[in-house]
Amino acid sequence: METVLYLIGATLLVVPSSSLVRGRHRLVTLSHVLENSSFFPHFLTPLNVSDGLRAWLGTALICHEGRSGVLPFFLVGIILGLGVLLQHCFVRDGDDSLPAPTAYLAGMVLGFLPPFNAAIALVVAVTMALALRQLYAFHLAGAVCILVGGLVMGAPRLEVALMTLLFCLPVAVALLSRRSLELRVKHVRHGRHEGAFHSPVRDVAIPASGREGIHKS
Repeated sequence: METVLYLIGATLLVVPSSSLVRGRHRLVTLSHVLENSSFFPHFLTPLNVSDGLRAWLGTALICHEGRSGVLPFFLVGIILGLGVLLQHCFVRDGDDSLPAPTAYLAGMVLGFLPPFNAAIALVVAVTMALALRQLYAFHLAGAVCILVGGLVMGAPRLEVALMTLLFCLPVAVALLSRRSLELRVKHVRHGRHEGAFHSPVRDVAIPASGREGIHKS
C-alpha cells in the first residue's frame, strides 16, 4: 500500500502542466494581466486549480512516505525538484517566456509545510507580486518568508531549506535560460481605452495615435 501511495504521489507531481492544457491558453506577464483585467478570475482557471490540487496531494503523499522512513529525504527532494522543473517543459508559446508554476508551488507548499507557515508564506508572496507587478517577487518573497518563518517556528531545517530552494527554482531556471516568467491564462481582455489595440506578437497595447505611423511603414 505504501508503494502504491508513493507512485501515485510521484505521478501527480511529475506530470507537466502543459500536458493538461485544454483550450486556448497563452503566456502573459503579470503586469499585463493587471493592466487589462482583474487578476484572480484569470488565475483561478481549471488548469491552475488542478495544478494546485495535484501538487498538494502529490506532495502530501510523498512527504508522508519520506517522514515515515520509507523514502530517504534526499529522494523526496529529487522528486519534488523534478516536479517543479517539469512544469517548465514542453511549452509552445515561444522561446522568450516560461510558465511560472505559481499554483503548483502553492499546492506544494500547502502539502509540505505546516498550514500556518504555508498560509503566511503564500499571502506574503501574492501580496508582494501584486504590489510589484512581478512574478519574480512571488517566488523570492515567498522563499524568504518560508525561510524566516520556518526558522522562527522551529521547523525542521532540512525541510525549510528544501522548500526555500524549490520556491526559488523557477527564478533560477528563467535567469539561466534568459527567459521571463509569465502566467498561463485562458483569456485576457484587451483595450480598456477606446481606440486601443494590441500587437499580435507580445500582446502589448498600442495607442490609437500610433496607428498612422504603423500603417505608413
